[in-house]
Amino acid sequence: MSSITIKPSSLENMAASYIKQGTNFLVTSAPGIGKTAILSKVCEDIGYDLIMVHGVTVDPVDVGGLPVVDKDGESASHLPIGVLSDIVNATKPTVVFFDDIGQAT
Repeated sequence: MSSITIKPSSLENMAASYIKQGTNFLVTSAPGIGKTAILSKVCEDIGYDLIMVHGVTVDPVDVGGLPVVDKDGESASHLPIGVLSDIVNATKPTVVFFDDIGQAT
């Protein structure tokens, strides 16, 4: 994976391009630069829904599903709830933004 350095003012165009292409990308910077605001605006501008996953407050079940024992009693599945349910049931193009992931436990 390559790394580039850009100014916050350039992030909007680059993010819109990557999102439209379906390309995953990672944005890192100091707190308060405006990453969340920029990505929210980009999604609004290009007509995508935005699902925010906050690393500090998310429960592992929210993104992995709730484990439930299958009818055979020998296996388990994961029932989508919370954020995972929102992702699975999205009806239009959607961006999933993991905010403050470095602070997740």
